[in-house]
Amino acid sequence: MPILYLLFFVIGSFFCPSSVLAEEVLPVVTPHLITKVGIKGNRLIPAAEILNLIKSKPGDDFVRESIVVDLETLYKTGYFLKSSIEAEPILTDEGIELNYHLKENTMVKDIYIYGNESSSGTIDVYAIVKDLLGRPQSVVVTSAKLREIEEKYAEAGFVLARVVNVKWDEQEGILNIYIAEGEIGEIVFEGNKKTKEAYLKRLLAKTKTGEPYNEKTFNKDFQRIKGTGYFKNLNRELEALEGSEKYKLKVMLEEGRNTKLGLGGGINSGTGVFGNASAKIGNINGDGQVLDLSAIFGTGIGSNASFNNSDFFRQGTQTRIAANYAKPYFLRSENTLRAFANYTQGNSFQVDFANQLSYGGGLGLSRFLGDNNEHEFGTNTGFNFIDLTGAEDKKYVPNLIKNLMDIEGLSKWEARKIAKSIRDEQLISGSFWNFRGSYSYQELDSRTNPRDGWKMNITAEPVIGFGEVNSYTKLRTSVSRYIPLIADSSLLINARTGHELLGSMPRFDLYRLGGIGGVRGYRSLSQLGFGNSVLLSTVEVRTPIYNIVPPVKNIKLFRNVDFAVFGDMGLTGGQVTFNKITDRLSRAYSVGAGIRVALPFVGRIRVDVGFPLVKAFTSSKFFMFNFGPADMF
Repeated sequence: MPILYLLFFVIGSFFCPSSVLAEEVLPVVTPHLITKVGIKGNRLIPAAEILNLIKSKPGDDFVRESIVVDLETLYKTGYFLKSSIEAEPILTDEGIELNYHLKENTMVKDIYIYGNESSSGTIDVYAIVKDLLGRPQSVVVTSAKLREIEEKYAEAGFVLARVVNVKWDEQEGILNIYIAEGEIGEIVFEGNKKTKEAYLKRLLAKTKTGEPYNEKTFNKDFQRIKGTGYFKNLNRELEALEGSEKYKLKVMLEEGRNTKLGLGGGINSGTGVFGNASAKIGNINGDGQVLDLSAIFGTGIGSNASFNNSDFFRQGTQTRIAANYAKPYFLRSENTLRAFANYTQGNSFQVDFANQLSYGGGLGLSRFLGDNNEHEFGTNTGFNFIDLTGAEDKKYVPNLIKNLMDIEGLSKWEARKIAKSIRDEQLISGSFWNFRGSYSYQELDSRTNPRDGWKMNITAEPVIGFGEVNSYTKLRTSVSRYIPLIADSSLLINARTGHELLGSMPRFDLYRLGGIGGVRGYRSLSQLGFGNSVLLSTVEVRTPIYNIVPPVKNIKLFRNVDFAVFGDMGLTGGQVTFNKITDRLSRAYSVGAGIRVALPFVGRIRVDVGFPLVKAFTSSKFFMFNFGPADMF
């Protein structure tokens, strides 16, 4: 059987061009099919893996150009000595048997990695390169792995990390990889004339010297500094420290005014014509301490006469004063110390036709946990005094008696007895000591105008009463889910509950269907009822106003304005009879619409108009306006 041996030699940096091979190596022969393809000389790389790389397959026509491509492909893997790569076609009666001869590079027996010993747990470099072990050393494959290492570092936020050197010990089969992770050697602050550096370093809690710089981590710290509101401008620079692989992080600040004063006034159903004043002093002593003072003085003129009027207030003066103090990083810990005090004199917003004198104060601690401070634990305790005295009793009590007789079918004697008992429960005087523990979880895409994420709060509050005040315990929960929709819109679903766990809650502390966070569309104080338990829910769709009115999209004033449609639902329990005889609802439903707008120094507020779906017992308008914070839960 005639056999023709044809040998392809790899010469120079690659091998002979296909035209040379055709003229000098192979004679002109009738085309033949490849009957067999074999691999010779491999020890570490399975033949099947090599066969998957080459183009020529059994059953294909023998084509010189395809053989050249196969030789190039094998060389480009980097696993084989350049001078060893050969193709040997053997012509037989059946066709051509094609054998590829090659010699593998030295095997990688071990890999040493230097420079990634950081305690911050950056990237598992070994996991990326470990599949090089037990295979021939390849510059091509190793280079790809090194690029992958740098890409993984960058994806994780370590933007300064890079591979600085690679050494291959061919005799021992050891690959040495040297990495510089971009370690922070020094952090400096510029422009902080008042703010103490120790406080700034606490705010920059997760960015530390001796650790690799991480852009993602720094941005969180950067937002924490920005969130204090103490600085007008913030910037950062990174510069290499001479003679080392470390960097200097420079944080440049421009401090703003940290004292804010406010004066205002208006008219509402509770206080009538009123004036208010506030003062907020921030960054006291340069370490983040805050003192917040507020006061409102109502004349009573015009109360019970506004569009949100109430049937259970008398005209009278109203004084409310509050003071709050906070000291972050109390005793060099991660805890924030809080102190508070309040004073109220005037109409009660919880007890019908009553004058209220109350004051109190207390202390608390709170602490954030989690990579993004998404968890907050808080506790506080305080002592309070309250004194409630009746007003308009000659009008209010006979009305209770009449409604008990008409609605409950009681005799006059029974109605008088129950009405007196109700009034006695309303008008009490005493002190109480409360303890409050709370847990909050918040993971939102934006803390000011969220469109995606979760928010949850649970609060337990035992109260020890003295004098006429009962001892009792309250439990409150709230869960909110923000779901992103198209065109920057979002769906908000919220549910909140309140329960009386132990003891009997006094009437001045009952849950309400109205008020901030209550059911909109009603007179919140006179048409919505009280309860020892409450269930409230809201569904709201928000969208930027420019989705409704496209021409305003380019007007800066409207960029932070949202339009919203909503539905509210509320149920109370434990005070059904009382709500009936005071013409209040124990369940209420409403729908409505409004806007959400960000105001300087105030934050995001809402202006809503609600339409009641359950008719109130008392005469009611077809709609009611409602004002308050945009995120009221």
